[in-house]
Amino acid sequence: MGKLREAGLQELNISFDQFHTPFLTKYGGFQNVINAASVAVELGIMTLIGIVRLRSAEGPTIEWVRERLEETGLENVINSRCAI
Repeated sequence: MGKLREAGLQELNISFDQFHTPFLTKYGGFQNVINAASVAVELGIMTLIGIVRLRSAEGPTIEWVRERLEETGLENVINSRCAI
């Protein structure tokens, strides 16, 4: 990611929602999101974790993500949600 920063990357947007959960579960789970966000923050790249949640379905909540971020010292990562 350092080369991306050198090339001008200023913001990293990470999607984490019920649509991505099966893939992430197979390949390391939410820890992949934490790893990417940690490196981006270390490099001074603004980081956003976006959550899309269907109103009628279960899935990660913005509160759950915020708690995981705080547990790992990533309080400055922005997270947002869109319910559809």
